[in-house]
Amino acid sequence: MDDCDVADIELNPGTKDPLVLYLQVENRSTNIWKVGGGDNQRSRVRNKYTPVHPKMVPYLRDIHFDGVARLTGIHIDWSLATALVERWRPETHTFHLPTGECTITLQDLSILLGMRVDGCAITGSTEFKGGCTKIVQDMFGKAPSKQSGDLNGGRLKLSWLSKTFPKLPDDADRDEVIRHTHAFMLQMISGVLFIDHQGSQLHCMFIPLIRNLERSSKLSWGSGVLAFLYRELCKACKIGVEEIVGCVLLVVFC
Repeated sequence: MDDCDVADIELNPGTKDPLVLYLQVENRSTNIWKVGGGDNQRSRVRNKYTPVHPKMVPYLRDIHFDGVARLTGIHIDWSLATALVERWRPETHTFHLPTGECTITLQDLSILLGMRVDGCAITGSTEFKGGCTKIVQDMFGKAPSKQSGDLNGGRLKLSWLSKTFPKLPDDADRDEVIRHTHAFMLQMISGVLFIDHQGSQLHCMFIPLIRNLERSSKLSWGSGVLAFLYRELCKACKIGVEEIVGCVLLVVFC
């Protein structure tokens, strides 16, 4: 290196061939290369969930959510998540690392979390006859009052679920166990699997998907989660985005 003229070395943060990786100018790595690194990206993470009682485990296992239940206490390495986002390429949906390319696959969802990756697609309507209050009432036998503000614009606050369904009593009957299981699943869906920037609200469109546990067990939750994670990674790798959505799953898989 003593005989090497640094000025003669061509340094380029992007790819040598822009035909495939053509979005380098929009990638976060370009901004870091020009102005330097900034603070780690972060996301709002929910820490309070309905406790999993042993009576709930068989239902969660049947729906392939027992692996997801273990994510409630995971430690998130924000530096690792930020570094991975900077290496993500939306053109190929892969991480471009010095050692090669890698990505998150359906097999990862199946093996690491035990989620179903085949079956019916996660789809449905966002408009409900009688409104969101009715579907919450039908699901849990109770619903937030209009004055409380816990249900607004088609979104239900997760704090309402935590308050309404605290620790399951040991002598709970089957109906009560299923209600607590429903509450926990909704908290997992909106707090881990399909988390938004707020991390504190649930869109009511998910409620009909889990109301019938047998039907819910046939849905391809894994494929839906992976598609959501890909989409959010493509958003987060762009210049100017300050928050990571789905960072819990990102750190788990990588």
